[in-house]
Amino acid sequence: MESQSQETITRTVTTNHIKETLKITNKGDISGNDASFNNIQFLGKILKEDGTELSGGSSYDKDTSITVYDIDICGNILMGYGTQVKDVNTIPRISGCVAIGGNCKVKSDNAGSMAIGSGSEVGDWSQEWNAADGRQSYAFGARCYARKPHSFVVGSNCVSEVQRGFACGNAAYVGGDIRFAFGCGTTAGYTPSWGGSMTPTADNNFNKFEIKGNGYAELYGELTAAGTTLTSDDRIKHNETDISNCLITIKKLRPTKYFKTLEIYDVSHNFNLDSSGNPLDESGNIITSGIATETGFIAQRVKEIDELQHLVRGENKKVLALNYVGII
Repeated sequence: MESQSQETITRTVTTNHIKETLKITNKGDISGNDASFNNIQFLGKILKEDGTELSGGSSYDKDTSITVYDIDICGNILMGYGTQVKDVNTIPRISGCVAIGGNCKVKSDNAGSMAIGSGSEVGDWSQEWNAADGRQSYAFGARCYARKPHSFVVGSNCVSEVQRGFACGNAAYVGGDIRFAFGCGTTAGYTPSWGGSMTPTADNNFNKFEIKGNGYAELYGELTAAGTTLTSDDRIKHNETDISNCLITIKKLRPTKYFKTLEIYDVSHNFNLDSSGNPLDESGNIITSGIATETGFIAQRVKEIDELQHLVRGENKKVLALNYVGII
């Protein structure tokens, strides 16, 4: 190519890693697949093969031959204060990522990741490098963290620590065997004990609905439906044995009437009641939300019955659950 002095052109450069479009001000010749430049002014940040940096806008005369190894982070959108885009490889090269808002960060090894809102992050910023960090993941909202590849997090104070995790709402946590979680850290009359601005963990979150990797789902709350149908096929039930002395087992159950709350209290907790039997809060007001009157069984008591203890679930969860159908 003939020399074109002081004329800005666009030239495709093939490097050891990627093909990029590089804008240069041409003062000399371009030759070879490795893009050896003579007397070129670079309008951008470029790394040589030995990893040293060619600073933007620097000029190199025609006697200097430079082999471009890789082009640094480019083509990303950063808007707002404290926004960052960082490649997880030692030689930066990602493009097409978005960080918009206040203190939003993207750490990835691929294009297309986004962090938008306030304090939201893609990738695990507690670690310096991780080859699969934050690839094509998305965090939208306030303090949302998509720490693993192909994750989607939206809302506030939500986190995904597994690949292809989806966390949404408020104070939702996805990790371990949880793949989807909806969090509800603040409902009417109910405020998280840790204030709502901390990062949820496996032991401290407000997941109200979860879907596990094996397809199992858990709901913490009340479900109203027109009807339910449960599978009951002999082809999925095995090693059946008849149960004898059923009445003796049933008599061990203790049916109870109680107040059931969304918030977890100590096992010995009892509310103060007014003259009509309504539960009162610490200020003496009737509690009207986050509480319901029920009749049923207490999971801890059922667990003490040898013949029925297998019906109690959730030993490692926030609350125990009871399979009422199994009692029938």
